Amino acid sequence: MSGPGVAERTIANAGWLLARRVSGNVIRLVAIAVLARHLTPAQFGVVALAQVLLQFITLVGEAGTGTYVIYDDGPGRERRVHAAFWLNLVVTLVQCAVCLAVLPLVGRFFDPGHLVPVLAALVAVFLLRQLAIVPEALLQRALRHGALAKRDIVVDLLSAAASVALAFSGAGVWSLVVPSLVLEPVRLAIAVAMSGWRPRLPFHTGEWRGVLRYTAPLMGSNVLIPVTNDGDTLVVGKLLGAAAVGYYNVAWQLANLVGRNITAVVASMTMPALALLRGDDDRLRAGYLRMVSFLALVCFPLLVGMAVVAGDLIPTVYGPRWEPAVGLLRIFVVFTLVRSVTSPSSMVYNVTGRPDIGLRVVLWTTPLYVLAVAVGSRWDATGIAAGVMVARTGGAIVDTRLAARQIGLGLRAVAGAVRGPAVIATVMGAAVWVARQGMAHAGLGAPARLLLSVPLGAALYAVGVAVLRPAGSDDLMRSLRSMAGARPRWLRTAPAVQEPV
Repeated sequence: MSGPGVAERTIANAGWLLARRVSGNVIRLVAIAVLARHLTPAQFGVVALAQVLLQFITLVGEAGTGTYVIYDDGPGRERRVHAAFWLNLVVTLVQCAVCLAVLPLVGRFFDPGHLVPVLAALVAVFLLRQLAIVPEALLQRALRHGALAKRDIVVDLLSAAASVALAFSGAGVWSLVVPSLVLEPVRLAIAVAMSGWRPRLPFHTGEWRGVLRYTAPLMGSNVLIPVTNDGDTLVVGKLLGAAAVGYYNVAWQLANLVGRNITAVVASMTMPALALLRGDDDRLRAGYLRMVSFLALVCFPLLVGMAVVAGDLIPTVYGPRWEPAVGLLRIFVVFTLVRSVTSPSSMVYNVTGRPDIGLRVVLWTTPLYVLAVAVGSRWDATGIAAGVMVARTGGAIVDTRLAARQIGLGLRAVAGAVRGPAVIATVMGAAVWVARQGMAHAGLGAPARLLLSVPLGAALYAVGVAVLRPAGSDDLMRSLRSMAGARPRWLRTAPAVQEPV
């Protein structure tokens, strides 16, 4: 992370990536605040269940192609980039065919409703997203995150507006599906235009073995990841129905709103940088610890704050009928707090060329996860959520220990990198909790309490960071300054990504 030019470009991109995620989250929250009052929990649950079923049926997802394109820098890379695209396309077409073939079985196993046609529409979206994997990976490798961020901000706005318009017109569950179906080709076309890359024949099948050698462990992990990530949603859907899936999925998505999005930003901007600096162990260790500190500094206050104000947040944003999701959200936040700083483990495996370690971790944790879901199902959705939280948290800690050891670090060093933000966030959360109780005693309603609690928590956390200056604060300030000083050139045509020779 300290190589000439690489750190500067990485931090400069962070501003745009953070802007994209923050704006995307705000846009979605505003849209959901409207949609939740026009759609039922069961309609949300149908789409969530269809998305989970798609992940199960497609199994290997994007087969690690994007990660491979970012990682590979050897001679003859141009041929392998094209080979990776065609290999991924073949795998994707097989997955789509399997999906369409099992649609009748899905209708028989679950209460069909709109589930089968929604799943069929999501298969088309999946195919289009797979076609964008290589062009987007090339842009990420070239540290062109800002260009992708601008595209996604515009698409998010269009998608939210379309969803709201469809909901008002009475489209029901389709207001959550049609915008993606229409706008995904736009995302693909923009990525191809920005990258300047086009797939070319021949298929370079002779290179497929080399691509598979790297991606096979990732594919193996992707086969099991749907089980450990979304198996609980299927259990809830089968045992408790679509409405319960709606509550469960809303809580899960909110809990992951901070960690998944912020972590995705940091991973997107740091993996290419660390891949370019691969081979220097000192820089790799320093970069990893800086990344973890940065994640803790950004994610901890947001997640702790979300748990504290959950009782006001969900009724205010979604409406009173969504209150069953409050307890589920607080349970899930416990896991996402840990996962927000442990998720870079898989990136360490990929950068060091050892994705097989990640596969072993998934193989080890999957039985524990299945057991946790089975035991928790005795207590309905809350029991399932608690069991999932315990299993996933334990697996995340083990995963981080193995990743840290891979680059010569101990778990104590990782804990030290997050200690400062954890202390500040805990104190902030406690203070906001006390203040919130006082507001309730004074008769303030949920919207007013939420409106006052958010700036109070932000101010308290900012003071704590300014006084204690924990690890990661310098990187955060550099990123914010970069974002504030950026001058987006919306009308300028970006230069094409040069293919490696």
